Amino acid sequence: MVTKNTEKNLVRCINFNRSVFEIPKLYLTVYSIEALLVNFTWLTFWILSWSHRSGCIVLSYGQEKFNGEAIGTLHYVVHQSNYTVHTLRNVTEYLTLAKSIKVAEMFLPSDIMDDIDNLNVDLNTAADTLSDHTNENSVKIRKVFYAVYAFIDLTLFSYLHIQLI
Repeated sequence: MVTKNTEKNLVRCINFNRSVFEIPKLYLTVYSIEALLVNFTWLTFWILSWSHRSGCIVLSYGQEKFNGEAIGTLHYVVHQSNYTVHTLRNVTEYLTLAKSIKVAEMFLPSDIMDDIDNLNVDLNTAADTLSDHTNENSVKIRKVFYAVYAFIDLTLFSYLHIQLI
């Protein structure tokens, strides 16, 4: 038989048992919320780090494409300069040949031949100067392009390397 005293003890025991179960549920709820926040933070960090990485990849591709276009333009300018030097040297050869032409046993007057010689000297000097300056400037421009290209690649590589660690 169950007495009133026993019922009170049983009720108290049941109330105690409920509180024992309520405290872990509270902790579980708090830890679950905290875990969700930590996971959300890590997810956000992961998304941002990958967006930085993809941005670095796009920047690297664009920089490589720009460098290729710039070097291609430099090749074109150097080619045009070399073509001009070649043309100037051909003109001097034609003028030298023109001096030796005789028509009806008559040669060009000596003052015209002197003018042709002076013009040949000037044209050869201009061709040499143009060729020298073109080569010097081409080397300098290439060094700058490659230095900038290497710096950006090194910066992007180190950034991506740090992000992966």
